[in-house]
Amino acid sequence: MSENNSYNLEISPEEYEEYKEAFDMYDKDGSGSISVMEFIKALKNMGQTLSQDEINNLIQNIDGDNSGEIDFNEFLIFMVQKKRNKDEEDLILRAFKSFDKDK
Repeated sequence: MSENNSYNLEISPEEYEEYKEAFDMYDKDGSGSISVMEFIKALKNMGQTLSQDEINNLIQNIDGDNSGEIDFNEFLIFMVQKKRNKDEEDLILRAFKSFDKDK
């Protein structure tokens, strides 16, 4: 089965392929990893604006093997966690709005 099962990410094969395609756009040399600068560029292209401190913390948390590069599995874990956090925020916001009597 696909690599994502070893991380218990519970994503569909379609989602896995979407993330792989996104990663491959930045992995120009096909090495299986992207530099920290390429990763930051990818985040900016996705609309993320991060301070230098946020970038440093993010890289420290994502680069699990301290290689100075982000491999596909590290990227995949980050993206899935990011999506889950967004989904949780949306759920909380919808729940709050359902109780908001002013609307």
